[in-house]
Amino acid sequence: MPAGTPMDYDESTRKAKPLKTAEVYENAGGSATQYKVKKGSLLAVGDYVASAEGGAAYAITAIDATGADYDVLTVGTTIGAATAGAALFQSSATGASAAALAVTPKGLLYQDTMVETGADVGIVLRGTLYARRAPAAPAEAKTAMPLIIYSQSF
Repeated sequence: MPAGTPMDYDESTRKAKPLKTAEVYENAGGSATQYKVKKGSLLAVGDYVASAEGGAAYAITAIDATGADYDVLTVGTTIGAATAGAALFQSSATGASAAALAVTPKGLLYQDTMVETGADVGIVLRGTLYARRAPAAPAEAKTAMPLIIYSQSF
């Protein structure tokens, strides 16, 4: 899991969960059911995916990873238009207007981490990162982390 991934955590149980996201690689129309996303997404078949809170969210039915620079996510029903560079995210609900962040992030993963049960992670609660070097994050996730600044500089 790459550094900069939006994370939720529970201090009492000492468990953390990522907000699975994907950066759109190429524009997709309003009736699209296939979305090209940059390689490295944590999304998996069966996850509900959305492009905006309160919008459409539907399950990923297939992932084609044969592209050199991108994967193709297929959903059974369109989640609407998506522009290159925008973030898709895992939703906790499915439906035409049910999209909601699967977890509410409280911080960002400090360093690249191998995904495994019981792995120790560091989470940044306050800081600045270069947005271009970080995994895609939807606007709603950025709003949930007011002490994290997504810098647009180099």
